[in-house]
Amino acid sequence: MPLTAFAHPLGNASIDQRLELKVAEQMATLRYVVAMAEIPSIQALTELDPDSDGRVTDTERADYLTRIAPRYVGGLELRIDGEPARFEIRARALELTEERRILPLLQIELELTAALPEDDATHLLELANRNHEGRTCWCEIVVAATPGTSVFDSSAFGDGLSAEYEAASKGELRIAPPDERMARLSFRRGSVPANARPLAARNGQPLLSP
Repeated sequence: MPLTAFAHPLGNASIDQRLELKVAEQMATLRYVVAMAEIPSIQALTELDPDSDGRVTDTERADYLTRIAPRYVGGLELRIDGEPARFEIRARALELTEERRILPLLQIELELTAALPEDDATHLLELANRNHEGRTCWCEIVVAATPGTSVFDSSAFGDGLSAEYEAASKGELRIAPPDERMARLSFRRGSVPANARPLAARNGQPLLSP
Protein backbone atom coordinates (compact mmCIF):
# COMPACT_ATOMS: atom_id res chain seq x y z
CA MET A 1 0.00 0.00 0.00
CA PRO A 2 1.49 3.37 -0.94
CA LEU A 3 -0.49 5.06 1.83
CA THR A 4 -0.64 3.56 5.30
CA ALA A 5 -4.02 1.88 5.18
CA PHE A 6 -6.80 3.69 7.02
CA ALA A 7 -4.54 6.12 8.93
CA HIS A 8 -5.28 9.80 8.42
CA PRO A 9 -2.79 12.15 10.09
CA LEU A 10 -4.61 15.32 9.00
CA GLY A 11 -7.92 14.64 10.69
CA ASN A 12 -11.22 12.91 10.06
CA ALA A 13 -12.23 15.14 7.12
CA SER A 14 -9.12 14.60 4.96
CA ILE A 15 -8.90 12.79 1.64
CA ASP A 16 -5.31 11.67 1.08
CA GLN A 17 -4.05 10.97 -2.44
CA ARG A 18 -0.98 9.43 -3.99
CA LEU A 19 -0.11 9.27 -7.68
CA GLU A 20 2.66 6.93 -8.83
CA LEU A 21 3.56 7.68 -12.45
CA LYS A 22 5.76 5.23 -14.35
CA VAL A 23 7.04 6.19 -17.79
CA ALA A 24 7.85 3.41 -20.28
CA GLU A 25 8.83 3.46 -23.96
CA GLN A 26 5.31 3.51 -25.35
CA MET A 27 3.07 3.93 -22.32
CA ALA A 28 2.65 5.83 -19.06
CA THR A 29 1.10 3.94 -16.15
CA LEU A 30 -0.47 5.74 -13.21
CA ARG A 31 -1.32 4.07 -9.92
CA TYR A 32 -3.77 6.37 -8.18
CA VAL A 33 -4.79 5.85 -4.55
CA VAL A 34 -7.50 7.85 -2.75
CA ALA A 35 -7.75 7.22 1.01
CA MET A 36 -10.72 8.82 2.74
CA ALA A 37 -10.93 9.61 6.44
CA GLU A 38 -14.13 9.11 8.44
CA ILE A 39 -16.29 12.02 7.30
CA PRO A 40 -15.82 11.63 3.51
CA SER A 41 -16.10 7.85 3.92
CA ILE A 42 -19.51 8.23 5.55
CA GLN A 43 -20.55 10.64 2.80
CA ALA A 44 -19.45 8.13 0.15
CA LEU A 45 -21.43 5.33 1.83
CA THR A 46 -24.71 6.95 0.78
CA GLU A 47 -23.73 6.19 -2.82
CA LEU A 48 -21.85 2.98 -2.08
CA ASP A 49 -24.76 1.44 -0.14
CA PRO A 50 -27.81 2.87 -1.96
CA ASP A 51 -30.35 0.62 -0.21
CA SER A 52 -28.97 1.69 3.21
CA ASP A 53 -29.12 -1.84 4.59
CA GLY A 54 -25.69 -1.54 6.24
CA ARG A 55 -24.11 -4.14 3.95
CA VAL A 56 -21.94 -3.39 0.94
CA THR A 57 -22.30 -6.26 -1.50
CA ASP A 58 -19.86 -7.15 -4.28
CA THR A 59 -22.40 -5.84 -6.78
CA GLU A 60 -22.66 -2.52 -4.96
CA ARG A 61 -18.86 -2.26 -4.87
CA ALA A 62 -18.60 -2.93 -8.58
CA ASP A 63 -21.40 -0.48 -9.43
CA TYR A 64 -19.82 2.24 -7.28
CA LEU A 65 -16.40 1.78 -8.88
CA THR A 66 -17.95 1.86 -12.34
CA ARG A 67 -19.45 5.26 -11.50
CA ILE A 68 -16.64 6.80 -9.45
CA ALA A 69 -13.58 5.77 -11.48
CA PRO A 70 -14.41 7.93 -14.54
CA ARG A 71 -15.03 10.90 -12.22
CA TYR A 72 -11.55 10.59 -10.79
CA VAL A 73 -10.03 10.16 -14.23
CA GLY A 74 -11.88 13.30 -15.29
CA GLY A 75 -10.12 15.20 -12.51
CA LEU A 76 -6.69 14.32 -13.89
CA GLU A 77 -5.22 16.45 -16.66
CA LEU A 78 -2.50 14.87 -18.79
CA ARG A 79 -0.65 16.63 -21.58
CA ILE A 80 2.09 15.34 -23.86
CA ASP A 81 4.04 18.06 -25.65
CA GLY A 82 1.24 20.49 -24.77
CA GLU A 83 -1.51 18.36 -26.28
CA PRO A 84 -4.24 16.72 -24.16
CA ALA A 85 -3.79 12.98 -23.66
CA ARG A 86 -6.25 10.43 -22.33
CA PHE A 87 -5.96 7.99 -19.44
CA GLU A 88 -7.64 4.59 -19.83
CA ILE A 89 -8.82 2.61 -16.80
CA ARG A 90 -7.09 -0.78 -16.61
CA ALA A 91 -7.99 -1.85 -13.07
CA ARG A 92 -9.96 -0.57 -10.09
CA ALA A 93 -10.31 -1.71 -6.49
CA LEU A 94 -12.12 -0.62 -3.35
CA GLU A 95 -11.35 -1.40 0.28
CA LEU A 96 -13.75 -0.66 3.11
CA THR A 97 -12.89 -1.39 6.70
CA GLU A 98 -14.99 -1.27 9.84
CA GLU A 99 -12.94 -3.75 11.85
CA ARG A 100 -12.19 -2.44 15.36
CA ARG A 101 -13.63 0.93 14.34
CA ILE A 102 -16.82 2.85 15.06
CA LEU A 103 -16.82 4.50 11.65
CA PRO A 104 -15.88 2.95 8.29
CA LEU A 105 -12.96 4.07 6.13
CA LEU A 106 -12.83 3.88 2.35
CA GLN A 107 -9.86 3.53 0.01
CA ILE A 108 -10.00 3.48 -3.79
CA GLU A 109 -7.19 2.40 -6.08
CA LEU A 110 -7.07 2.86 -9.86
CA GLU A 111 -4.56 1.71 -12.44
CA LEU A 112 -4.54 3.96 -15.48
CA THR A 113 -2.55 3.97 -18.71
CA ALA A 114 -1.90 6.48 -21.48
CA ALA A 115 -0.15 6.01 -24.81
CA LEU A 116 3.15 7.85 -25.38
CA PRO A 117 4.92 8.79 -28.63
CA GLU A 118 6.81 5.93 -30.26
CA ASP A 119 10.00 7.69 -31.31
CA ASP A 120 13.44 8.62 -29.95
CA ALA A 121 12.75 12.33 -29.46
CA THR A 122 12.55 14.14 -26.14
CA HIS A 123 8.99 14.78 -25.01
CA LEU A 124 7.32 16.87 -22.32
CA LEU A 125 4.73 15.35 -19.96
CA GLU A 126 2.52 17.44 -17.68
CA LEU A 127 0.15 15.97 -15.09
CA ALA A 128 -2.31 17.87 -12.88
CA ASN A 129 -4.59 16.46 -10.18
CA ARG A 130 -7.80 18.49 -9.81
CA ASN A 131 -9.63 15.98 -7.61
CA HIS A 132 -10.79 17.18 -4.20
CA GLU A 133 -9.20 20.60 -4.65
CA GLY A 134 -9.45 22.71 -1.53
CA ARG A 135 -9.80 19.66 0.69
CA THR A 136 -7.29 18.93 3.44
CA CYS A 137 -5.01 16.18 2.16
CA TRP A 138 -1.64 14.50 2.20
CA CYS A 139 -1.08 14.52 -1.56
CA GLU A 140 1.99 13.00 -3.21
CA ILE A 141 3.20 12.52 -6.78
CA VAL A 142 6.03 10.04 -7.37
CA VAL A 143 7.69 9.44 -10.76
CA ALA A 144 9.72 6.52 -12.11
CA ALA A 145 11.10 5.34 -15.44
CA THR A 146 11.25 1.78 -16.76
CA PRO A 147 14.33 0.18 -18.37
CA GLY A 148 15.11 1.79 -21.72
CA THR A 149 13.47 5.11 -20.82
CA SER A 150 14.85 8.18 -19.03
CA VAL A 151 12.99 10.82 -17.01
CA PHE A 152 14.71 14.16 -16.39
CA ASP A 153 14.10 17.84 -15.62
CA SER A 154 11.24 16.70 -13.39
CA SER A 155 9.37 18.85 -10.89
CA ALA A 156 8.30 15.64 -9.11
CA PHE A 157 10.56 13.33 -7.14
CA GLY A 158 11.42 9.69 -7.65
CA ASP A 159 10.61 8.58 -4.10
CA GLY A 160 7.69 8.95 -1.74
CA LEU A 161 7.03 9.80 1.87
CA SER A 162 5.60 6.55 3.21
CA ALA A 163 7.70 6.58 6.38
CA GLU A 164 6.72 10.17 7.17
CA TYR A 165 3.06 9.41 6.47
CA GLU A 166 3.12 6.42 8.79
CA ALA A 167 4.79 8.47 11.52
CA ALA A 168 2.23 11.25 11.12
CA SER A 169 -0.61 8.73 11.35
CA LYS A 170 0.76 7.80 14.78
CA GLY A 171 0.81 11.42 15.91
CA GLU A 172 4.43 12.28 15.00
CA LEU A 173 4.21 14.90 12.25
CA ARG A 174 7.85 15.25 11.15
CA ILE A 175 7.35 17.31 7.98
CA ALA A 176 4.80 19.69 6.53
CA PRO A 177 2.11 17.64 4.80
CA PRO A 178 2.76 17.61 1.04
CA ASP A 179 0.19 19.08 -1.34
CA GLU A 180 1.66 17.93 -4.65
CA ARG A 181 -0.88 18.59 -7.36
CA MET A 182 1.21 19.00 -10.52
CA ALA A 183 4.18 17.34 -12.18
CA ARG A 184 6.16 18.43 -15.22
CA LEU A 185 8.92 16.28 -16.68
CA SER A 186 10.79 15.36 -19.83
CA PHE A 187 11.31 11.81 -21.05
CA ARG A 188 12.95 9.98 -23.90
CA ARG A 189 14.20 6.58 -24.92
CA GLY A 190 17.79 5.88 -23.91
CA SER A 191 19.93 7.82 -21.47
CA VAL A 192 19.52 11.24 -19.87
CA PRO A 193 20.89 14.04 -22.10
CA ALA A 194 24.19 15.50 -20.97
CA ASN A 195 22.73 18.94 -20.18
CA ALA A 196 19.62 17.66 -18.37
CA ARG A 197 18.86 17.20 -14.68
CA PRO A 198 18.31 13.52 -13.83
CA LEU A 199 15.29 12.41 -11.83
CA ALA A 200 16.15 12.87 -8.15
CA ALA A 201 15.06 11.66 -4.74
CA ARG A 202 13.66 14.10 -2.21
CA ASN A 203 17.09 14.43 -0.61
CA GLY A 204 18.44 15.77 -3.90
CA GLN A 205 20.37 12.65 -4.86
CA PRO A 206 20.06 11.66 -8.56
CA LEU A 207 18.36 8.36 -9.18
CA LEU A 208 20.06 6.06 -11.66
CA SER A 209 18.03 5.05 -14.67
CA PRO A 210 16.91 1.41 -14.49
